[in-house]
Order: sequence, then structure tokens, then C-alpha cells
Amino acid sequence: MIELRNFSKSYGSREILHGVSFTAPPRSVTALAGLNGAGKTTVLKAVCSIHYADGGSVSVNGIDAETDPIKNKAQTGFMSEHADFSFPFTVYELLHFHAAAVLAESPANVQKDAVFFAAERCGLCDVFSQKVKDLSNGLKRRLSLACCLLKNPSVLVLDEPEAGLDPRQTADMRSLIAELSKTKTVLFSTHLISEIENLCSKIIILHNGTVAADGTKEALCAQTGSTRLEDAFLRITENGKGKV
Repeated sequence: MIELRNFSKSYGSREILHGVSFTAPPRSVTALAGLNGAGKTTVLKAVCSIHYADGGSVSVNGIDAETDPIKNKAQTGFMSEHADFSFPFTVYELLHFHAAAVLAESPANVQKDAVFFAAERCGLCDVFSQKVKDLSNGLKRRLSLACCLLKNPSVLVLDEPEAGLDPRQTADMRSLIAELSKTKTVLFSTHLISEIENLCSKIIILHNGTVAADGTKEALCAQTGSTRLEDAFLRITENGKGKV
């Protein structure tokens, strides 16, 4: 389980988030939704111990993300929205490179097995020999996810996993996330409500620097008197105080 308690974060004198509290249950998909600039990526990076809270706490499966970052990084996999795929590597070479880094203390055969396991889960075995820079956007996003899976984390933290994908690629990514959530906790960010309509068991909406809504699709619709999740989202994020 992922738990934030009164999380706050500032960049310089600018406060980005304050009093953010929520939980993401295990072996399920939780969406962190909000308009562009709402602070979603800031939260995700804190969950993965990439940076730390200025106030409050973040824990993942009972491990404090700030006081025990090494252990937390071992159990979390972070997929960035803006992965750099300009390297002159093939898909296999890039996965092997990442495996050698995240599994540095494991023998070569374990690293190789991890590459094939991650590639198989993400449907990449047939493109092992292709140059990474030549892949479609859909395959690049799958490759990013495969890199996260190399260490077989129990928690996947995905930043805008469907960014730049066409409808077919989007459907494939949703199916993959749903399959992975059977054994892993998944927290992902989005500003597109169509991404979460039928995928997530829980939705957290960030607005005006804090949690404006937290619950199931049905609960958010009931809370706002809406029949559609998109309408509920718009009402929540159009409200000046960030709460309905």
C-alpha cells in the first residue's frame, strides 16, 4: 500500500503541494488525476524516493520513502513521461544495460532472465533487434515499462503512461496495466479522464495544491451530482477552492 500523510513540497519559495493525504491499495490501479501543473509528477517522484517531502510523510508497503530510500527504490519502479530513447542501442541492448544497472549484484544469468521476463510481459521479444530510436511511440512506452519491470518491483509508479499514444496503443497499454495490477500495486498520473474511466479502482484528484477528491468513479459522480466521471472531474477542478 502507498500512503501519503500531509505531504507538502515546494520549489524555492513556491509551494507546489500542501496537506496531501491519500492511500493507494495493494494489487489495484489508482489514478492520480489533475490538470497540467497540478503536482502529479511531484507526488510520484516522492513515492519512489527520487525526491523528498518538505513536510509530512510518504510510506510504501510500510517503508518510509525518505528514511529508507534504498529499500524503497528496490520495491518501486518509476516510468517517466519523458524517457530518453536517443541511444544507438537495440531494444535488447538497452534492456540488458538497464538490467546490469538495477541488478548489479545479481549474476549474469539472473540479469538475462530478467530481460526476457520483462520483454515478454511487455510484448517486446519480437523487436529485440530493432533500434530503440526507430520504435513507434507505443513500443517506446512499452520499453519504458519493461525497464521498470526488470527488478520485478511490487509497486509500479507510472507518469502519464498513455502520453502520445494512438487509440490502439492506448488500449494495449490499458490492458497491460490491468494485467500487471493483478500482482502489483499501480499508481499512475493522468490529465485525461478517458484513461481512467474503466481502469482504476480508485481516483485521486489534485487541484490547487491538495487533494480535491478521493474515491471510486461512482463516489465522485455522486459527490458532484454527475452522471459521467469527466463531468465530475470538470466540476471539481473548476471550483476555485478545489473542493465541491
